[in-house]
Amino acid sequence: MQKLSDIFPIILKNHNLCLGLEDKKLHTIWNSVVGPTVAAQTCPEKIKGNTLCVFVSTSVWKHQLHFLKDEILKKWNRLPNQTAIADIRFSIGPIGKSLKHQHPATPIHVEISRLRDQDKRFIEDSLQKITDPELKETLKRLMVREISRRRRLLTL
Repeated sequence: MQKLSDIFPIILKNHNLCLGLEDKKLHTIWNSVVGPTVAAQTCPEKIKGNTLCVFVSTSVWKHQLHFLKDEILKKWNRLPNQTAIADIRFSIGPIGKSLKHQHPATPIHVEISRLRDQDKRFIEDSLQKITDPELKETLKRLMVREISRRRRLLTL
Protein backbone atom coordinates (compact mmCIF):
# COMPACT_ATOMS: atom_id res chain seq x y z
CA MET A 1 0.00 0.00 0.00
CA GLN A 2 1.41 3.38 -1.01
CA LYS A 3 0.28 6.88 -0.17
CA LEU A 4 -1.50 8.71 -2.97
CA SER A 5 0.72 11.70 -2.29
CA ASP A 6 3.75 9.55 -3.17
CA ILE A 7 2.49 8.07 -6.43
CA PHE A 8 0.27 10.87 -7.78
CA PRO A 9 3.16 13.15 -8.87
CA ILE A 10 4.85 10.19 -10.58
CA ILE A 11 1.70 9.33 -12.54
CA LEU A 12 1.17 12.94 -13.59
CA LYS A 13 4.81 13.29 -14.62
CA ASN A 14 4.72 10.04 -16.63
CA HIS A 15 1.82 11.44 -18.63
CA ASN A 16 3.22 14.98 -18.77
CA LEU A 17 0.02 16.28 -17.27
CA CYS A 18 1.35 18.50 -14.56
CA LEU A 19 5.02 19.14 -14.77
CA GLY A 20 6.68 21.53 -12.35
CA LEU A 21 8.77 24.45 -13.52
CA GLU A 22 12.04 22.55 -13.13
CA ASP A 23 10.66 19.61 -15.14
CA LYS A 24 9.46 21.91 -17.93
CA LYS A 25 12.84 23.66 -17.98
CA LEU A 26 14.64 20.30 -18.16
CA HIS A 27 12.38 19.13 -21.00
CA THR A 28 12.79 22.41 -22.88
CA ILE A 29 16.57 22.31 -22.62
CA TRP A 30 16.72 18.63 -23.58
CA ASN A 31 14.44 19.17 -26.59
CA SER A 32 16.54 22.08 -27.83
CA VAL A 33 19.75 20.06 -27.48
CA VAL A 34 18.61 16.82 -29.15
CA GLY A 35 15.96 18.05 -31.60
CA PRO A 36 12.41 16.83 -32.23
CA THR A 37 13.19 13.31 -33.49
CA VAL A 38 15.21 12.26 -30.45
CA ALA A 39 12.96 14.24 -28.09
CA ALA A 40 9.94 12.25 -29.28
CA GLN A 41 11.66 9.02 -28.18
CA THR A 42 13.10 10.24 -24.88
CA CYS A 43 12.17 11.91 -21.61
CA PRO A 44 14.73 13.58 -19.34
CA GLU A 45 13.95 12.45 -15.81
CA LYS A 46 16.32 14.38 -13.54
CA ILE A 47 19.84 15.57 -12.95
CA LYS A 48 21.41 13.57 -10.15
CA GLY A 49 24.73 15.03 -9.09
CA ASN A 50 26.38 15.76 -12.44
CA THR A 51 24.56 12.98 -14.33
CA LEU A 52 21.49 13.53 -16.48
CA CYS A 53 19.08 10.58 -16.26
CA VAL A 54 17.01 10.09 -19.42
CA PHE A 55 14.28 7.58 -20.20
CA VAL A 56 14.21 6.19 -23.74
CA SER A 57 11.40 4.36 -25.53
CA THR A 58 13.29 1.25 -26.71
CA SER A 59 16.58 -0.59 -26.42
CA VAL A 60 17.39 0.41 -30.00
CA TRP A 61 17.14 4.11 -29.07
CA LYS A 62 19.15 3.49 -25.93
CA HIS A 63 21.92 1.89 -27.98
CA GLN A 64 21.86 4.67 -30.60
CA LEU A 65 21.98 7.42 -27.98
CA HIS A 66 25.11 5.94 -26.42
CA PHE A 67 26.87 6.78 -29.70
CA LEU A 68 25.52 10.35 -29.53
CA LYS A 69 26.25 10.88 -25.83
CA ASP A 70 29.48 12.89 -26.28
CA GLU A 71 27.86 15.19 -28.83
CA ILE A 72 24.82 15.73 -26.59
CA LEU A 73 27.06 16.46 -23.60
CA LYS A 74 29.01 19.06 -25.59
CA LYS A 75 25.83 20.79 -26.79
CA TRP A 76 24.33 20.76 -23.30
CA ASN A 77 27.42 22.14 -21.61
CA ARG A 78 27.75 24.94 -24.18
CA LEU A 79 24.37 26.35 -23.19
CA PRO A 80 24.63 29.45 -20.99
CA ASN A 81 23.36 29.37 -17.41
CA GLN A 82 22.84 25.59 -17.32
CA THR A 83 24.03 23.05 -14.79
CA ALA A 84 27.05 21.35 -16.32
CA ILE A 85 26.70 17.60 -16.68
CA ALA A 86 29.50 15.05 -16.96
CA ASP A 87 27.47 12.01 -17.96
CA ILE A 88 24.12 10.91 -19.31
CA ARG A 89 22.49 7.69 -18.13
CA PHE A 90 19.93 6.24 -20.54
CA SER A 91 17.37 3.71 -19.36
CA ILE A 92 14.21 2.31 -20.87
CA GLY A 93 11.18 3.87 -19.25
CA PRO A 94 8.01 5.91 -19.71
CA ILE A 95 8.46 8.81 -22.08
CA GLY A 96 4.91 10.18 -22.36
CA LYS A 97 4.41 12.85 -24.99
CA SER A 98 7.24 15.14 -25.87
CA LEU A 99 6.53 18.65 -24.62
CA LYS A 100 7.80 20.02 -27.89
CA HIS A 101 5.02 18.27 -29.80
CA GLN A 102 2.17 19.20 -27.51
CA HIS A 103 -0.29 21.90 -28.44
CA PRO A 104 0.18 25.14 -26.55
CA ALA A 105 -1.74 25.07 -23.28
CA THR A 106 -5.04 26.90 -23.27
CA PRO A 107 -5.43 29.03 -20.15
CA ILE A 108 -7.62 27.31 -17.55
CA HIS A 109 -10.19 30.14 -17.44
CA VAL A 110 -10.75 29.78 -21.21
CA GLU A 111 -11.20 26.02 -20.91
CA ILE A 112 -13.62 26.43 -17.99
CA SER A 113 -15.69 28.93 -19.94
CA ARG A 114 -16.10 26.35 -22.73
CA LEU A 115 -17.51 23.71 -20.37
CA ARG A 116 -21.19 23.04 -19.90
CA ASP A 117 -22.75 24.02 -16.59
CA GLN A 118 -23.23 20.37 -15.69
CA ASP A 119 -19.50 19.77 -16.25
CA LYS A 120 -18.58 22.67 -13.99
CA ARG A 121 -20.91 21.37 -11.26
CA PHE A 122 -19.47 17.87 -11.63
CA ILE A 123 -15.93 19.19 -11.15
CA GLU A 124 -16.87 21.30 -8.13
CA ASP A 125 -18.81 18.43 -6.52
CA SER A 126 -15.96 15.99 -7.14
CA LEU A 127 -13.39 18.28 -5.54
CA GLN A 128 -15.50 19.47 -2.65
CA LYS A 129 -13.96 17.17 -0.02
CA ILE A 130 -10.34 17.79 -0.98
CA THR A 131 -8.77 20.12 1.55
CA ASP A 132 -5.25 20.53 0.16
CA PRO A 133 -5.45 23.65 -2.05
CA GLU A 134 -2.53 22.68 -4.31
CA LEU A 135 -3.88 19.18 -4.91
CA LYS A 136 -7.38 20.56 -5.45
CA GLU A 137 -6.15 23.05 -8.07
CA THR A 138 -4.07 20.39 -9.83
CA LEU A 139 -7.01 17.99 -10.01
CA LYS A 140 -9.31 20.78 -11.19
CA ARG A 141 -6.95 21.64 -14.04
CA LEU A 142 -6.65 17.97 -14.93
CA MET A 143 -10.42 17.44 -14.95
CA VAL A 144 -11.10 20.62 -16.94
CA ARG A 145 -8.53 19.69 -19.56
CA GLU A 146 -9.74 16.11 -19.84
CA ILE A 147 -13.42 17.07 -20.16
CA SER A 148 -12.48 19.78 -22.69
CA ARG A 149 -10.40 17.28 -24.66
CA ARG A 150 -13.26 14.78 -24.75
CA ARG A 151 -15.72 17.46 -25.86
CA ARG A 152 -13.36 18.44 -28.71
CA LEU A 153 -13.02 14.80 -29.79
CA LEU A 154 -16.81 14.40 -29.86
CA THR A 155 -17.18 17.40 -32.16
CA LEU A 156 -14.63 16.19 -34.71
